[in-house]
Amino acid sequence: MGLLRYLKSVTIRCLFVVGVCFFGYGLFVNYSLQQKFQLNNPVIFEIFPGEGMGTVARRLKQKKLITTPIPLIIRARLFSFRQNIKAGTYEILITDTAESFLLKAIHGTTKKFSVTLKEGWSFADFVDELNDARYLIKNDRLEKIKIKILDSFLQELNIDALSYEGLFFPDTYFYESGDTQLTVLQMAAKKMINTLVLRWRERESGLPYKNMYEALTMASIIEKESAVALESYIISGVFLKRLASDMKLQADPTVIYGLGQEFKDKLTHSGLKKDTAYNTYTRKGLPVTPISSPGLISIKAALNPAKTNYLYFMAKGDGSHQFSTSLKEHNLAVERYRKKTHVE
Repeated sequence: MGLLRYLKSVTIRCLFVVGVCFFGYGLFVNYSLQQKFQLNNPVIFEIFPGEGMGTVARRLKQKKLITTPIPLIIRARLFSFRQNIKAGTYEILITDTAESFLLKAIHGTTKKFSVTLKEGWSFADFVDELNDARYLIKNDRLEKIKIKILDSFLQELNIDALSYEGLFFPDTYFYESGDTQLTVLQMAAKKMINTLVLRWRERESGLPYKNMYEALTMASIIEKESAVALESYIISGVFLKRLASDMKLQADPTVIYGLGQEFKDKLTHSGLKKDTAYNTYTRKGLPVTPISSPGLISIKAALNPAKTNYLYFMAKGDGSHQFSTSLKEHNLAVERYRKKTHVE
């Protein structure tokens, strides 16, 4: 009996010690998981396909982001998360703890990157911006991208676009690491298609456009001409009134676009006289394609122009314009502006 009591006492003590050890180790693991990463600034961390939490935790330790990988490994094993973490690019914030990072990895809460394509930009401008975008994979075969985009406009809008210019809606687009330039361009093209369809339904009746593509072309000119939102509708009204009067649009941005690399900061008389498919001083009607990617205001203005008697306008140098109803009035306005700027 004495031996049994002794063995029982020893067993209880051993279990108590083991329990205390487990409890203490549990506190250590929990404490470690609640500690913030050793960061001064957010960092980007990649989890590769097939990696388990053990490998990830050890890499975090190697990068000196955590002091020990053990708590992360134990927590993942205890809750069967070892193989459930998702590959991707993650952002570790200065407020993140090891546990919050583990939850990000389990739920696949990867870092979203963004790129902004601005109103009035050309397709070349868009490509330059995409080339500079972080973690966005470049497409080597740009021509194939163009064909895919042109096909989407033909299929969805029955528009046989002659160029990829103007087919992308300017906006901020979000993507993940591993996405390609085509991914962003397809999002921008889809948004332009949806915008055109909606605004075309709400257009004013009696407009001279044969199709949405012509309206898009007009919107692209308005975008380059106007820096003041409210004036966009007036400029649209002027251009449409000129078309109705069988007058040339005489829009400088179309000439500049047609000159391409020949344009050197300032539009010259020889540039105005050089006939291209985009020179609205030498040719009547709209140019053959858009000249930029217009934003929503310019698209709305092209399809809902202001009622106006104006036929002319001139830039005042501050982003706004002086509008005139006759050539005589316009010439006087130009002369006044020249005298004013000469004095200043």
